[in-house]
Amino acid sequence: MNPPPVPNQLSFLPEDFLERKARRRANILCGVLSVIVIGAIGSAFIIGERSMRGIEAQCAEVDARYAKAAQQIEAVQRMHTKQRQIVQHAELAAALVERVPRSNILAEFTNNLPPGVSLLELWMESKPRQAAAPAPGASSFDQKRAALEAKGKNDAQPAMRTSRSPGWPTTRGRCPSS
Repeated sequence: MNPPPVPNQLSFLPEDFLERKARRRANILCGVLSVIVIGAIGSAFIIGERSMRGIEAQCAEVDARYAKAAQQIEAVQRMHTKQRQIVQHAELAAALVERVPRSNILAEFTNNLPPGVSLLELWMESKPRQAAAPAPGASSFDQKRAALEAKGKNDAQPAMRTSRSPGWPTTRGRCPSS
């Protein structure tokens, strides 16, 4: 309890008025501070959500670009595969086509035979020519010259053998008597 008032400190206010006023000020100050803190937390949450939506939108855009790029890469890879297949088919077709058809060679033989001679049987065989290995003691100049000469000879017609050359059981063509 409070001591009795001294004559100099005479007050007409109720005894607990000042305490209530101080408590009221403290309560108002705490309420304002709590509203400020709650508002700051709420605004931070809202700002975080907005930035998260923006980041998710950017992520979706990047994913879409990556998916589009992946489709383009896949299309290019399919085109390369198709191109390789076409090149292989072209190489195969080129390998199967003879430089000089055998029928033309056979016609040249029959047309250039001397009078009174006829072919009864003719065997024609095509083999890829392999270049002879250069001598081990040959210089690099000699090796290159031999390679160039061999290349020039490889452009010749396929090897031909007549029926007088036994033991050639390959492609067989018959020539009618002239």
